[in-house]
Amino acid sequence: MQIIIIHESYIVRKGLKLLIEECFSSPNITEASGNEDLKDVFESNNFDLIFIKNSLLSENNNLIIGKLSIKKQGIKLISIFENEHILKNDFIDLFLNINEEKHELISKISALYPKNKSKNKSTLSKREVAIIEQVAKGLTNNEIAEKLFLSPHTVVTHRKNISKKLGIKSVSGITIYAILNNIINPNEIN
Repeated sequence: MQIIIIHESYIVRKGLKLLIEECFSSPNITEASGNEDLKDVFESNNFDLIFIKNSLLSENNNLIIGKLSIKKQGIKLISIFENEHILKNDFIDLFLNINEEKHELISKISALYPKNKSKNKSTLSKREVAIIEQVAKGLTNNEIAEKLFLSPHTVVTHRKNISKKLGIKSVSGITIYAILNNIINPNEIN
């Protein structure tokens, strides 16, 4: 999922980035301060989700957004505001007040794509959990394949899917995930 956050505040961009990473699995997030020429930013990338400070939705930027045919492309536009007057237009899918609590923000952002599950243990199949367990115990792909009666190619495919779902690429990361999610006991690690 391609996402851009356009806000002049560094801390707001970083906070939104953390929230988005909790809502979606492995998002590709671009940040812009809003000082750039937004026309170039929009036209140079193909975004699924655009977070933009409400006050940046000036008449000129509305024209740019309109030219993108956001609704036709399925791009979602989220307006970020604090205490300022909200500039409304037909293109905005969601208004986010940065003063809202974390759970409210996550709920609203996640509701934009209800089929997109957040990253958690329930999104993993039983076979993937079994493979995570074996990886955390230090087994190689061939050893896992032999133990679980699979082909090594199938184990590699499962590991790619696990990496994509969890956003974890290293064996040590998978091991930490397995411990934190009670898939294995720390005493079982070689």
